[in-house]
Amino acid sequence: MQPQSFAALFASLLFAPMLSAAPVTFFDFDNDAVADATWTVTAGDTFTVDVYVSNVDNAHSGLLSWGVELDFSQSLLTGNSYSIAPAWPFAGVNNQIDNAGGKAELLASALTGTTGTMALFSIEFTASNTGVATLSLQELYPTNTSFTGFAGADGYDYDAEVVFDSVNVTINPVPLPASLWLFASGLAGLFVRARRKRNA
Repeated sequence: MQPQSFAALFASLLFAPMLSAAPVTFFDFDNDAVADATWTVTAGDTFTVDVYVSNVDNAHSGLLSWGVELDFSQSLLTGNSYSIAPAWPFAGVNNQIDNAGGKAELLASALTGTTGTMALFSIEFTASNTGVATLSLQELYPTNTSFTGFAGADGYDYDAEVVFDSVNVTINPVPLPASLWLFASGLAGLFVRARRKRNA
């Protein structure tokens, strides 16, 4: 190994613990605090999705506040209500679900910074149509450079570093009841029998 390569390797190992990882947002549909890549529901179903952020270390004394825009397919989903997780007692006064625009704008803060993986909010949807609906998170008010969505307790602006998640929700048609299939097969049988009688 060349002396320069060894020095570079040594420096990267020495300073690796000082680097902070980017916060990562994710969707959780089954209430286990683990990211879900997809979800499947039936048209007419009401379901709740929890939004989390993970990977928040203590480099900036923890996360003090957050703000996100959740975009959704308004032709397939209707947002019913939201609730901010208890760890964030100070919810934004302009928090809203805009079904016409297919988005929810939510923010909240706490008294002290929090680290690790934490719930941000929950939102309830009704699947109003069949198809594949996309839920995606993004920075809140990205054109407002004076606004910090994800802020560390020391004032650090995480916005450019946050990894925003996206997920697909498959909405299946309502299955026909078994009794309807039985009824249809009975009608078909009567039709065949009547036709045989006529031909006899």
